[in-house]
Amino acid sequence: MNCKKTLALGMAISMILVNHQAFAQTAEELLPKGIHLEEVKGELEKAIEVYQTIVDKFPDNRPVSAKALLHIGLCYEKLGLKQAQKSFQDVINKYPEQEDEVALAKERLMYLEAYVADISKKAEQYLKEGNELFSRWEYESAIEEYNNAIKLDPNTFLAQNARYYIGQSWFRAGRYDTALATFKRLIEEFPESNITPVTELMVAQVEDAIKNNKNPGMANDYSGENEIVDPETGITYTKIKTFTGKNDVIDWTSGIFLSPNGKFFLDDNIIVPMDGSDPFKFVDMQVNAPTWSPNGKHIAFTCGDSSIYVVPVSPETGHKIGSPRNLLKKESDCV
Repeated sequence: MNCKKTLALGMAISMILVNHQAFAQTAEELLPKGIHLEEVKGELEKAIEVYQTIVDKFPDNRPVSAKALLHIGLCYEKLGLKQAQKSFQDVINKYPEQEDEVALAKERLMYLEAYVADISKKAEQYLKEGNELFSRWEYESAIEEYNNAIKLDPNTFLAQNARYYIGQSWFRAGRYDTALATFKRLIEEFPESNITPVTELMVAQVEDAIKNNKNPGMANDYSGENEIVDPETGITYTKIKTFTGKNDVIDWTSGIFLSPNGKFFLDDNIIVPMDGSDPFKFVDMQVNAPTWSPNGKHIAFTCGDSSIYVVPVSPETGHKIGSPRNLLKKESDCV
């Protein structure tokens, strides 16, 4: 028994000595250990712990503490975490006299701000494309775009919005169970978000649809983006082609008059924007048999019996950007 007590006492003394030695290490001794963990072994979390110990225990050693805080930011940056920006800003604010560290912190901060702005822009574009597909009932493709937005910028309100529309897409496609799970998970993860109240309303709507759906088997049989299930009736429709916008001016078509980028539809002298904005004339002339050029930058049309004209247009606005040019036999009755 005495031997066991002696052994336990010896181990306790050894631990105390080890801890004392660790505490007795200077900032200059700890910094290389953190750098070794970071740059050689790639153990970034452990390196952050060492750097943070320097910042906490040796605030008066400002040159080394500034280096440690800078390396904390570098570790966070390698981990892809937004805490990197705060760490670099802290270097600038707390150690203004450490010129080298401040200069590097400013450089990394500018890079991260530009990178974050670029990521946000790309995520917004994915969300916009998803919304366009959603408006055309192409729910499966819309979900892909929404997921792309979430992957780029996962911890933002934009990502929450994308997840909400994923739920809406599943609901519109008749996948009620999947939609319900999506909405509930969004509420659970972001209970204080501004999007939560409208998501709660969707939960109630989906639950009501599940409860009152007369033919849930058909409604839940969603086989692809070219099949659309009416969530009210359970009837499946096969989509051939859809157009959106104020297109009730189109009463008949005999060809393909959609612009190459899918933004406009030609109906004689009328251009119908597919985003729902007002139709407009593209020339003040008599127009017959209009057609787009392959790149969408010109519209060719006939006028009178045999005159052929071409007019340059903007692929983005649909409006003409130049005067019509006669290619064959000018006719006075065309203007």
